Amino acid sequence: MPVSRMSKISVVIPTYNRALLVGDAIESALNQQYRDIEILVVDDGSADQTRDVVAPYLSGGVVRYLWQENRGVSAARNKGIREAQGEFIAFLDSDDVWVPGHLTQLHNALSAHQEARLAFSNFVFGGYGADAEAFNQSFTTSVQKLLSRSFSKREDGVWVSTGQLLKGLFEVGFPFRIQGSMAHTALLRDHGLQFDEAMSFTEEAQFVVEAACHTRVLFVEDVGVTVRRHEENGDQCYGDKITSSYERRMRRLKELFAGKLVGDERRALKHVLWKMQSHIMNERTRDRHVPAMIIEGTRLLIEVPSYASLKSVTKMIVRRRQSR
Repeated sequence: MPVSRMSKISVVIPTYNRALLVGDAIESALNQQYRDIEILVVDDGSADQTRDVVAPYLSGGVVRYLWQENRGVSAARNKGIREAQGEFIAFLDSDDVWVPGHLTQLHNALSAHQEARLAFSNFVFGGYGADAEAFNQSFTTSVQKLLSRSFSKREDGVWVSTGQLLKGLFEVGFPFRIQGSMAHTALLRDHGLQFDEAMSFTEEAQFVVEAACHTRVLFVEDVGVTVRRHEENGDQCYGDKITSSYERRMRRLKELFAGKLVGDERRALKHVLWKMQSHIMNERTRDRHVPAMIIEGTRLLIEVPSYASLKSVTKMIVRRRQSR
């Protein structure tokens, strides 16, 4: 596929204590076939040698180093969005790497399908052994489910989202990777789209749901990014942040879509709300204390009144009786 008219792309790399990895991420951005780029390394208050690792890259004028007090990855990405000077913004996490053709294929896809202003490359997980392989298998299945439900493949091989994207995101979840994405800067600024800084889990999924309200989305099958698995980025690292993020995300979804969805979309939204509230209930009733069970069971039935919620509460009660 030929390279489309060159437009500056701002590469946003949020980082926090990734001195051992951030250099690889920067190198993979500098080694892109697409040359008209700026790289914004947003240091979220690192206490290691991240600044020293980035320093040698600053002399060429392509890489900029932005430091802020530690506020989380969402705040770092948002700072990058505000500081970006390019027509497009591409996100890359500091522990991941792009293949050389990543930016070219996304830029070409967005140029060819101008009804879309957000695009994703395919991805693979790398890292240690079985963990990465299990993630590859799981996410490949989820990607195919979302594509089959909510996308149409065009003659040039690019998948373009249909009017079923919101429904698919609620049913399947968000299986693409934000570190393999590119968006028109105007899409983000015109609609005030940014990452919720009160969330530290599934904030990427919420960002894409909100973006999908304003644009079609593209998916390119060729792999553009390797997501590196390691001890510091597994789900087990989030702990209680999952519960608090789910609470925040439920509020945002209800505010965003209150009274606006009907039919299958409304049912799909209710399903994802049920999943999150059920997780919260299960986490907060692990000790099987009756007061907590009453409070959380009632909250689930109020927040998501449905037969599924009633079944979840019933199962919780049965488990407690069996454990007595």
